[in-house]
Amino acid sequence: ALLYAGPLEDDAKAYDHAVKARQALSNDARLTKTLGIVTYRRGDLRYAEQLLKEAARSLPDDQEINDTLQKIAAQQ
Repeated sequence: ALLYAGPLEDDAKAYDHAVKARQALSNDARLTKTLGIVTYRRGDLRYAEQLLKEAARSLPDDQEINDTLQKIAAQQ
């Protein structure tokens, strides 16, 4: 999921892989972050916000999470 979300730039595949991985690794904050970022890029602000807030509890200093949450807040 990280490769598709990053260097390969394929959000559809990144989303599919992240959703499947999250079923097995529901407590992985980095995976939750990846799914949140991809969900944001797909336009689902409500679900992205939920995922990113969950990830932020374990990764409170992650700038990408904080920046994306600010972008979501500005769009609501």
